[in-house]
Amino acid sequence: MENLVKYVWQNALVPVPEVNSLDELNSMLLNWCEKQRQLRIKDWEQERQELRPLPSAPFKCSSTHMISVSKLLLFQFSRNYYSVPIEYAHRKLRVEAFVDRLEIYIRQLLTAKPMETKTNNSGVTPKTLERLDIPIDHPVKYNWLLSGVTA
Repeated sequence: MENLVKYVWQNALVPVPEVNSLDELNSMLLNWCEKQRQLRIKDWEQERQELRPLPSAPFKCSSTHMISVSKLLLFQFSRNYYSVPIEYAHRKLRVEAFVDRLEIYIRQLLTAKPMETKTNNSGVTPKTLERLDIPIDHPVKYNWLLSGVTA
């Protein structure tokens, strides 16, 4: 992108054009861009033919993290502790971290989502997980925010 900005600056704005308003400059730049597009119309058409269609399913905008559950039935993610049911002790979980939510998986099963924050005597604040046990082939969307999550 920076090279494109440099190209436009060197080819459209050097020497500095004399204009009376920003609208006049925008119009001049738009005309220059249209001339450049017409010069490369064959390249644009060839590239358009090579493009693949967009996927039918939306891109999953999350980061994946493998975490372990401790003997205290807690796992830590992003400086927060989350508690899990006893059957998940000493197991590996997959956390899909979205901007606004976490999804916790065991194998291919969406098992839980964080619910509320509870404070214990040690100063650690585990977050309780709501049990779901939903196979991932069923699309599930949650619109909730994690309270108290710090990045």
